[in-house]
Amino acid sequence: MADDRKLQRRDRSACDLLSTLSPPLNSTRHSISFRAAPGAPSSAAVLLRPNLPVAQHRQLLCPAPLTMLFKLKFLKELPLYATVQPYRLHGFPDLPDDQQTNCQYEHVDEVPADDLRDAAHVSRFEDEGFEFVNSPPRSPLRAAIFEDNTAASDQAVREYVQDTMDMVRKRLRPDSVVAIDWRFRRNDDNAFPQRLEGGDVRKQAIAVATTAHCDFSYDGGFDRLRLHLSADEMSAVEEGKMHAMIVNVWRPLRTVTSAPLVLADRRTITKSDLVEADQVMTDRVNKTAYVYYRPTQKWYWMSNLRPNEAVIFATWRPETDSKFADYAPHVAAYLHCLDGSAPPRESVEVRMVTLFNTKEALAT
Repeated sequence: MADDRKLQRRDRSACDLLSTLSPPLNSTRHSISFRAAPGAPSSAAVLLRPNLPVAQHRQLLCPAPLTMLFKLKFLKELPLYATVQPYRLHGFPDLPDDQQTNCQYEHVDEVPADDLRDAAHVSRFEDEGFEFVNSPPRSPLRAAIFEDNTAASDQAVREYVQDTMDMVRKRLRPDSVVAIDWRFRRNDDNAFPQRLEGGDVRKQAIAVATTAHCDFSYDGGFDRLRLHLSADEMSAVEEGKMHAMIVNVWRPLRTVTSAPLVLADRRTITKSDLVEADQVMTDRVNKTAYVYYRPTQKWYWMSNLRPNEAVIFATWRPETDSKFADYAPHVAAYLHCLDGSAPPRESVEVRMVTLFNTKEALAT
């Protein structure tokens, strides 16, 4: 892998790649690379030529994923977090800024992420922990459905959530699916901040999540199960009679040309690099997990993700004896065009609790 990374070219931007795949975005800075197929000689490296049609680029490339160099945001590894839990307050606007959080972050430049668009490699839910699927919604989705406070919009949201649950049933074949949450996100200045101070979060766009994270820590997932499962279901999970998993289905409302979702292969994330953090709300504490960056981590994305496509990933599973993570961290990547021509990313995600009668019901 180290040799492959030497093939990276560092004088062109993510926007250059997008200009070959979609309408030109007129930017030629920052970093992009192509990765040669495993075992290929260094002469197999192909550098992007902005004026060459994308079909000819693909003819020159080996059937290996393109590698994009992203700037990603991680929790900064500090001695403090060995003894003090990271935390963020949400909904406490009267407290001073220095009390809102003890989290410090770092931006890591040129984190390689393989593009799975047209690549020979296919991610699998049971392996990497996530899977890109071609699964068009039954009805077209638009932002107004998630922002308008009307009966028609509410019905459209319910239908989409039901469609998403049906997709999960078909793919994972659980014995039960419970939708517990959905979110509409947009990466522009008008999006509601992550620090929520009021209002129904489901009726407005919220900001994209720009820090690598898992939605739930191991303990946090059990806390969420207790909120949504019946007493009998929870007892069955705790006694090992049922296997529980929280699943997220993430879908763009239009083709993604900014802030794409980047996911880690869970098998390259050690549990020691996951740090539980308290998200303190006015009525509860959600336990999530941040990520320390390591060069050995493997990240993936899919360029130009479209509304007829989605990514399904486990956002919580019970802890196993493996030293590696049991579910995949994710993050919105920096992919800003310097001329500002890329439209904001709009996406919707639905989170569901899935239950299986036996642990063997889902391949691991």
